[in-house]
Amino acid sequence: MSQPIPSETAAPRKRLGRGLSGLLGEIAGVEPLSDVVRGAQPQPTTTIREIPTTSIGPSPFQPRRVFDQDALARLAESIKAAGIMQPILLRRATAAGGPEFELVAGERRWRAATLAGLATVPAVVSELDDARAAQWALIENLQRQDLGAMERAWALRGLCERFGLTQAQAAERVGLDRTTVTNLIRVTELEAEVREMLDRGELSLGHGKALLAAPPGPERVGLASRAAAQRWS
Repeated sequence: MSQPIPSETAAPRKRLGRGLSGLLGEIAGVEPLSDVVRGAQPQPTTTIREIPTTSIGPSPFQPRRVFDQDALARLAESIKAAGIMQPILLRRATAAGGPEFELVAGERRWRAATLAGLATVPAVVSELDDARAAQWALIENLQRQDLGAMERAWALRGLCERFGLTQAQAAERVGLDRTTVTNLIRVTELEAEVREMLDRGELSLGHGKALLAAPPGPERVGLASRAAAQRWS
């Protein structure tokens, strides 16, 4: 098991919402693509590099499970017209035999850039262990309003279980209240049918929290189904 995220890391609570620059600090200029292609080692700075899109693979810690294809197509058209305004965040891939780099943050931009036919994307390559990569992937996605309640819930639960964090420690790492983290993790205990309703947006996180007070099993699933069908508050 990887070691828990060390306490000396920067406090995400103060940085949540500041984007990539909030996590990494000031961003330097772009390095030539030739340096990357030749296999030059990434510097431990925030230098932007142009990385081939085919040299990048998805993050195993990506909390987003569904990517809206229409939204990706619109983003691809925007990228064709104006380029990528913010670099993506990568680390060297840890798995052998796959792409050279692994995404940490910015998967939508990478997917849209690939869809737009870009050969390279601007990126920051940073030396990150699994714990920090998981933390930053979650923070980056929590800034986006369209991340579903169940996606956030599973990501927070995974952060705790994978790295041995308490819910209070996870809350501190990602800049959320402990109660919010606790409530999100608890909804993962609901029945699969109820979780699917939450995933589809038929029920809200508030519904999920209320349903936790009901007896588990078929009775709770039936209650959830009625709440979704009749659009209960």
